[in-house]
Amino acid sequence: MKKNVLSLVALLTVSAGAAYAQSVEVVEFENAKREFNYGFISLTGGTRVYMGDFQDELAFGDRLSPVMDASLGKMFNPYLGTRIQWTGWDSYGVSNNAASGFTGGTLRNNEDFFTNDFNLNYTHVDLLWNMSNSIGGAKEKRFLDFVPYVGVGWVNANKVGHSPANRLGVNAGLLNQFRLSPSVDIILDFQAMGTNHNIDKVLKENGKAFDMTTSLRLGVAYNFGRARKDIVEVIDLTPYTTQISALERDLDAAQARAAQLARDLEAEKAKEKQIINHLHLVSDLAVWFPINKSKLTEEEKINLGYIADAMKRANKDKVYTIFGSADKQTGSPVINKKLSEQRAQAVYDELVKHGVPASQLRMNPVGDTQAKFDKPLLNRVAIVQSNE
Repeated sequence: MKKNVLSLVALLTVSAGAAYAQSVEVVEFENAKREFNYGFISLTGGTRVYMGDFQDELAFGDRLSPVMDASLGKMFNPYLGTRIQWTGWDSYGVSNNAASGFTGGTLRNNEDFFTNDFNLNYTHVDLLWNMSNSIGGAKEKRFLDFVPYVGVGWVNANKVGHSPANRLGVNAGLLNQFRLSPSVDIILDFQAMGTNHNIDKVLKENGKAFDMTTSLRLGVAYNFGRARKDIVEVIDLTPYTTQISALERDLDAAQARAAQLARDLEAEKAKEKQIINHLHLVSDLAVWFPINKSKLTEEEKINLGYIADAMKRANKDKVYTIFGSADKQTGSPVINKKLSEQRAQAVYDELVKHGVPASQLRMNPVGDTQAKFDKPLLNRVAIVQSNE
């Protein structure tokens, strides 16, 4: 009888400890979200190559021109962000007609062609995708992030004494972010841009459908709102305290029943010897996981060890369902379905490892379709439930 009561007390202690650990995790997660929801400004400079209709008439080294850019943007989560950017300075091209384009003098090596130098400005909006976080998992302290992007904008070509040209442009590139601190990144940006073939006012029969530029730029980015701040997160612990109070009431009732059973046992002993079958109680257990993870922590393995011991002492015919879940706010339905399966499987494997017969276990992975809690991180969970 004492062993039965002690088992119930141990189970209540583990449940209360899991609730407290989860409240601490909420605080840490809310602080960590700052790392992936922030604004930034950046300034870079480098070199650019203009590729027009007569680019082969100019040596590659003579086509290199200076370029700089300034950006203002925002990351909304670990995976997606946007920015508006101005890119501009000189561009060096070639014309076959002294009366067209932004022409200057003749080429040094071919007097049939003319230099076509002009200011080329490109103002555009980009969609940023953090490939490193998407593939390798969101990590606050990763030193290097690879961020591909695509964009669209407005191209302006101009030169003093000439009428300007304006065209629509599209671009794509790869942004390499080297993290020096939460507030400062060194960035290396490779970008390609395409626009209408006559942006340089040079026309060639059967020429290219569009002109392009490629550029490589190095600079610095300042991230505002990204640095961790020492704040106190207010966590609503009402659901946990309510659950603990209910468990305490159940404990009081169990102790009262135990006392009555002890009295009944003494009375029966006076009559004849009997074999008493102890009743072992097994309550539901929730196991929480970090974002985008299905690996059990050492603490959760300990909790599952306790519940496994209780299951083995309980009715051997009782069946338990492992409810696997993921939060709808992150990931696609397909990814979340797979993640819920992996979480349920992790709990299933740990219970079997501790000696629970596989015939007593069922898995029910539901993806993100059946949220049991009102906070996203609380739905990153696998719940062991007793089938009554």
